[in-house]
Amino acid sequence: MRLKFNAFFKDYDILLCPVAASAAFPHDHSHEGRRWRRRIPLNSKPVAPTDQLFWAGYSGLVYLPSTVGPAGLTRSGLPVGYQAITAQGRDKTSLAFAKFTEQAFGGFSPPPGYE
Repeated sequence: MRLKFNAFFKDYDILLCPVAASAAFPHDHSHEGRRWRRRIPLNSKPVAPTDQLFWAGYSGLVYLPSTVGPAGLTRSGLPVGYQAITAQGRDKTSLAFAKFTEQAFGGFSPPPGYE
């Protein structure tokens, strides 16, 4: 996988992807700490919140730098984020991208009730 990502980053500076498979969701601390037993609605179907970690795996699995930034809000006001993944040793590229994105589109604004 690392070789495939190295090949990808010969042609591209950044891989943009979501932070998670859905927008932020209410925290649920039920099921006595067994996170895998909890459920959140995703496209009107109950799924495990651990399924949200799919996108984080892209960078984490192969030790690539990734910077997370705000991408906006859903219609219901929940935050949505992006992650800018870069090649190994290119941490400053993902940080610079996040900085310029924040300047162009604005930074994080907490949703109502979380100020």
